[in-house]
Amino acid sequence: MFRLFNDRWVKEGRTADDVRRFFEETKADPSTQNNYAIRWAAYNGHADVVRLLLEDPRVDPSAKNNDALQYACSRGYIDIVRLLLADPRIDPSDQRALRSAKRNNHTEIINLLTEHQFRLDGPEYNKNIIT
Repeated sequence: MFRLFNDRWVKEGRTADDVRRFFEETKADPSTQNNYAIRWAAYNGHADVVRLLLEDPRVDPSAKNNDALQYACSRGYIDIVRLLLADPRIDPSDQRALRSAKRNNHTEIINLLTEHQFRLDGPEYNKNIIT
């Protein structure tokens, strides 16, 4: 199934409309293979596709230990990082993502992750209040 997804993705121009059409025509579940589609879109920098996939309640952007977030941080895709951090299913305190951004000197993403962790409704702030 996802061999077909990859083949059509490349042939049809890599747009969110192509992805939407693919899932409509094939009736495929976009969350199959541990949410491969969103992880692939995040890895390849396709913010419009990530946005589209986040609209589907079956898609879990935190699949495989927040791989989508880690990929976007590693590769410097700040728009995708913002999209993912806005989703409540993502763990913003994921240290893999922060380490990946640091390893690749993506300062803006490092700052964004840090701000997101320590905002008033963020996980680190709440953890300090609760414990």
